Amino acid sequence: ELLRQYEVFTDETRMLEATILARTGAPEKAREMLNQMVEADPTNDSLALNLANVELEIATTRQDPALAEAALATADRILEEDPTNLAAHGICMRAFETLNRPTEAIASCRAAWRIDGNNPMPLQLAAVLINRHELWKDNEDLLRELWTRAPGHVAAGPLLVLSLADQGRNAEARQILRQLTQASLDADLLSRARTAVEAAP
Repeated sequence: ELLRQYEVFTDETRMLEATILARTGAPEKAREMLNQMVEADPTNDSLALNLANVELEIATTRQDPALAEAALATADRILEEDPTNLAAHGICMRAFETLNRPTEAIASCRAAWRIDGNNPMPLQLAAVLINRHELWKDNEDLLRELWTRAPGHVAAGPLLVLSLADQGRNAEARQILRQLTQASLDADLLSRARTAVEAAP
């Protein structure tokens, strides 16, 4: 209400209003607004990504895979034109996760990390997905990078040990396990890592 009272209504303020609506319990209204804006300006990638974000909000809360697929299609189109668009990679990560396609979600995390190695968010999200779906064996690179950058991360070290143990690299797994002494580590994961190493020949 204050936005409409005090601001000249440009595309920027309309987009802000849609964001406010999406975050205050009216995502369908936000989607309707953004759809109209995208129809009026179909080449505006910023608008398209905002619409995709709202579609993902609705898809997640209402378990609507069609909307997640629509958001993914938008991100894919943008990435075809600009593979370095981190916002589009972020949409892919969330859409794949919503669609229960964790391997592809982790691949999107990897792509975003390679574009901007200074941004820890893709690595952190990848660790969550790797842990949730027990996909540590094939994702050593992401786990090692996160553990190197943040040795006290709650999960990266134990997950890296599990990855190495699954690959049969037991000496290296033991070496890293000895370094995992931080109080911040997830106790259950650390216990699983120890069990995996102890069970190795």
